[in-house]
Amino acid sequence: MSLPTVRKVMYGICLIGFILLISSVAVPDEYNLKPVFQLIGYLILICGGIFSLIFYRCPGCHGLLHSKGFFTPKYCSHCGDELE
Repeated sequence: MSLPTVRKVMYGICLIGFILLISSVAVPDEYNLKPVFQLIGYLILICGGIFSLIFYRCPGCHGLLHSKGFFTPKYCSHCGDELE
């Protein structure tokens, strides 16, 4: 899987978890579903983090890539290879 695809999937997973967390505020209390929405949101966010730890790696040395916010690194910090 290419790095841009991995980043899109990673951000998509985290965005879904964040939306579930935010939407838990809008759920009425009478259904008692706020904790369920929050738990599912946190679990999806954790899955996004695990996904990034597994797949967001240098294609050359398979070292974990360090990104600063939304910026894609241009070079691997471990082997110095240029990234796509």
